[in-house]
Amino acid sequence: MTDRDVFEMRDEESGSWYDSLVDTEKELKSIVNLDPANRRLIWADGSELNFDESVARIRARHPSHSTDLVHRHLRNWLEQGELPEGLSEEELERLDSLVSTWAEEIPGRLKTPID
Repeated sequence: MTDRDVFEMRDEESGSWYDSLVDTEKELKSIVNLDPANRRLIWADGSELNFDESVARIRARHPSHSTDLVHRHLRNWLEQGELPEGLSEEELERLDSLVSTWAEEIPGRLKTPID
């Protein structure tokens, strides 16, 4: 019998999941702004990518991590909605609403595995 953790993962699965989380979090620090009206993530290098392009970008830099894990981490980050500073209360509410709607439109899991 294989030991499993609280997420029902074997040790090696859990380690891979944690590594993916750490690597993805590092990548997310390169997202400097959001354009929820156009469904774009704006990266520090000036790239404006949609959600799937952003998943592919992170995955290309970390090919050992599954697309599904990267997808879930990025979606969770988007749902948490770290919004830019310096906005008025009205601007924050509008942006929060747009980001929430955008995040809800992204499936929680991929329907078919890409890798």
